[in-house]
Amino acid sequence: MVWNAVIFGPEGTPFEDGTFKVVIEFSEEYPSKPPTVRFISKRFHPNVCANGSTR
Repeated sequence: MVWNAVIFGPEGTPFEDGTFKVVIEFSEEYPSKPPTVRFISKRFHPNVCANGSTR
């Protein structure tokens, strides 16, 4: 299962006013195996790799 989602940046943070598109992929093993999250929107964050995957 694949979800497309939008996260709105929280107020009072450097991400305020940002709109961030993500893809959430659930394997057949869910909920035993967590979903993977990949950012489609380009944005610098120390925990987001250049290809959009999260650490």
